[in-house]
Amino acid sequence: MENEIKNTIKKSLKEKGITEEEFARILKLDLSFVIGIELGVKYPTVNTLKLMCSILEKSADELYTGIQKSPLSLEGLTEDQKRKVRDIYLEFKK
Repeated sequence: MENEIKNTIKKSLKEKGITEEEFARILKLDLSFVIGIELGVKYPTVNTLKLMCSILEKSADELYTGIQKSPLSLEGLTEDQKRKVRDIYLEFKK
């Protein structure tokens, strides 16, 4: 797990042209804490994790596993089936 978050953070920062130092500054954390998160010895608060995900444009799941999951697709379903899926979703959302 530690390697995945480290790899995901480093790769995402590189893609965005952000240094670790800039990332730490945006998160309002010491660089050593950000490195600790990458190494799996420090853990971000929920708010910090949300901010990290927003900056890196990754889900928390993807950040920690390195696996990008596909969103649910309703393609191939009939309108009635789609309506049932929406109804179930709305019921769970309550």
